[in-house]
Amino acid sequence: MRKILFILIIAFFILSCDSNKKIEGTWISAYTFSKESNQPVGFPFRQIINFENNNIQVREFKYDLTSEGLLIGSYKYTLDQLTYNINNVSSKIGLIYSKDSLIFKNFSGTSNIYKKIGDNLKSKTEKKLVNKSFLYHTKNYNDTIHFLNDSILTYSNGKPKKYLRWERFIFNDFDILFTENDIPYIISKFKNSILLTGFHQKKHEIELIEIE
Repeated sequence: MRKILFILIIAFFILSCDSNKKIEGTWISAYTFSKESNQPVGFPFRQIINFENNNIQVREFKYDLTSEGLLIGSYKYTLDQLTYNINNVSSKIGLIYSKDSLIFKNFSGTSNIYKKIGDNLKSKTEKKLVNKSFLYHTKNYNDTIHFLNDSILTYSNGKPKKYLRWERFIFNDFDILFTENDIPYIISKFKNSILLTGFHQKKHEIELIEIE
């Protein structure tokens, strides 16, 4: 009986280690999904998470009302459940791993979807944003974005003009841009311009061309 119990404990330990490794990497928030409506719901949220060697790091948009900045702790992932300990407080949340996505199950019945970021998006982009203006180009939309200072930006299109918060920081060697009312982006080089890569239901790319 003791031998069987010992084998079960070892098997559970191995399973836990394998499960932890399954979700290792850096994940960026994409959208919130409602099972009832079968559609994305609510405003974009801005978080980036890194799982590595049983340690978890979570970085939130510092201008969000509920933001706690950078959170560091430990985690264990088993049987579609994530147990994590941050600031000596232990919590559990439903978590489903699905290829390039993590699905966090909220008590409200919604799910927060995160997408894994490939190392190919790591970039040492030296181009500055503060006090600069850029042509903002996507497949379906063009605008001009103005980074007025190190925390406020605005766009040329749209009335009335809105002044939005933003921040840029490095997280696990990724150059990250968080902006108010938008999904988070990874900054990388693109020829002589800047490429912003974000994830919603599909991958979304924006080219920024500096206006001299």
